[in-house]
Amino acid sequence: KYDLGIHVCPRKHFVESDFLLRGLKQHGFNKIITRDEMELGKWRLNEELISPLLGALPEDGDVKSALKIIEIAKLFNEEDCL
Repeated sequence: KYDLGIHVCPRKHFVESDFLLRGLKQHGFNKIITRDEMELGKWRLNEELISPLLGALPEDGDVKSALKIIEIAKLFNEEDCL
């Protein structure tokens, strides 16, 4: 298992930005830099990444989500048949 992280420069006027940054802070190692820092090359790659607040997401989360969607879809199909 690798504890990899990401450096992020938030974009202005990007609707999903707050949601994505909150998820990254909660579940991923990160370093958030400003637009000025990015453009000036002050990426602080030598600094430790900030640890996730809530811990990593499960590695099989994609499979669990897909199975839940299938389960819900089957419920809707059964209701349509009644």
